[in-house]
Amino acid sequence: MGNSVGVTHDGRRLWLLSSNEVQHVLYELDEATSTPLRAHPLPALIGAQGTSAHGIVWVDGAIWIAIAGSTNELVQVDPDTGRILRRRSAPTELGPTGLSFDGQHLWLSSTTGHVYRVSTQNGGIEQRFIAGSPEVRSQGVAHRAGEVWVAGLFEQMVVYSSRDGALLGAVTTEGGALLPREDLGQLCFVGDELVVLSQRGLTYYRPERVAE
Repeated sequence: MGNSVGVTHDGRRLWLLSSNEVQHVLYELDEATSTPLRAHPLPALIGAQGTSAHGIVWVDGAIWIAIAGSTNELVQVDPDTGRILRRRSAPTELGPTGLSFDGQHLWLSSTTGHVYRVSTQNGGIEQRFIAGSPEVRSQGVAHRAGEVWVAGLFEQMVVYSSRDGALLGAVTTEGGALLPREDLGQLCFVGDELVVLSQRGLTYYRPERVAE
């Protein structure tokens, strides 16, 4: 399926966005076997050279895709047809790197290390905080019950309060170890399980948070 650059869950099944640098394809997966059930090529997703997709999320029957590079935007796609429904400028200073949804708002991670809470109605920024420092790039974000989980590109996964951006702690496995760099990537929650799309593929965790 090429290089997978985004993962989300619609309440029943996982969806992956794959890129082979020529085209992007949106896949609906059978979770038990990881076999594609449907595949939608998205030839019009990328409109400018030097632009790429980073992160997807399921929102109210549609999939949003974060686009970064020459153009920074959010693209809404019909999962039944692959048709692009809407394009909206991404409110990030540099490119968005991950997407999540809390039931009302989009959450974006970004190249600058900022995390944004964004209105799904008008794309306006409703909250912004720095995950780590401006020099730390984030590569994935997931929201769960008042928490924002952020995977760094070169360092550990950490958790912030979605209310005020306060650092709550680092993410560890059930054995208490920090997630290794090769296990960091795009994120989504399926119930209490954290799904990470990394260079190893899809990995399911029942993670713990170590309080600071």
